[in-house]
Amino acid sequence: MRNEHEGIEGDEASPLGGVEAGLRERWLEEKSNLYSHALDFSLSTLVSLVQDNELNLDPEYSRRYRWDVVRKSRLIESFLLEVPVPPIFLSENIDGRYSIIDGKQRVSSIVDFVSGKFRLAGLGVLPEANGMSFSELDPAMTRSLLSRSTLRAVIIAQSSDPDMKYAVFARLNTGGVQLTVQELRNALYPGPFNRMIVALSAEPAFQSALQIGPTAQSQMRDVELVLRYFALRQFGSYRTPLAADELTRTLMRGNTLTETRIEADREEFLSSLSKCCTAFGPLAFRRWDPRRGEATSRTFTFLYDAEMAAVRSFQEDSLARRSLQIQESLRDLLSHSDFRRYQQYPGGSFGDLTAEIIDLLHRALG
Repeated sequence: MRNEHEGIEGDEASPLGGVEAGLRERWLEEKSNLYSHALDFSLSTLVSLVQDNELNLDPEYSRRYRWDVVRKSRLIESFLLEVPVPPIFLSENIDGRYSIIDGKQRVSSIVDFVSGKFRLAGLGVLPEANGMSFSELDPAMTRSLLSRSTLRAVIIAQSSDPDMKYAVFARLNTGGVQLTVQELRNALYPGPFNRMIVALSAEPAFQSALQIGPTAQSQMRDVELVLRYFALRQFGSYRTPLAADELTRTLMRGNTLTETRIEADREEFLSSLSKCCTAFGPLAFRRWDPRRGEATSRTFTFLYDAEMAAVRSFQEDSLARRSLQIQESLRDLLSHSDFRRYQQYPGGSFGDLTAEIIDLLHRALG
């Protein structure tokens, strides 16, 4: 007699059944990695959260388009008329505070209006309120706006799997300009180490050495270069380029370090940067163009990685005394046809190039 479960087992054993079972397991697994809940905040509570720095509306990544007064006003009109407003999305930080994921313009408009920063304009249903500030509205209207009007917030818990949290943010953040990977990291993983690398990227000496354009700056390319320094210190033995998750893991780990260790990392980075500028001068992080007899204007990431790592163990005063010899040797290295392999993986590696530059420094210093 056929077993009553045989048909089910047979289906799951078939190729189609196996795919379906695998998909179901994957679906259940991914769902379990995301923890979220919803809260209905009164507008007065939202204003207080922002004013008390419990809700960050301006994480470092933020460079979104700002609403004009008419669009802000119509949002306020929607609350006054109790018209449903789409929910906002918040990320719970490691310190228990929140950062905005989606809905910055809505919350900013509420705070700005209640704080008296703009007057209503362009209202269609309540045109009599045009030109009025928050304090000039009828008291019954202001009470209703603050106490009865609510905005739903979907909160992505800090305990959520980082990869899932990252994916949610990337999918939701579709308004305005598209964010780069580094901007997403800064939004998702705020903390003391993150603040440190952002501050380091703004150091005048670093900006002068990179000489990157405003577009790269606005996309936090300079911040990512600082993060690369610490990531390569942790993952530098790999023969392949740094993966995005290695940079992310470095940032997450850094945020758990003590203030003393973070300060030590900051000083180490600035020391390596100063040594690079001293030793390599105008060649720092740049290729040499033998036809023109000058360094290229473009910064090359693979040279930045190797040079910053190579100088760590040297004394800056020794590098300063032999800087001309170092730069002459570096020009020879950069001009050699075999050098091109370092721009291609797996032809060259970070470790190989770093070792070659270290050897160059030793020879120049005698």
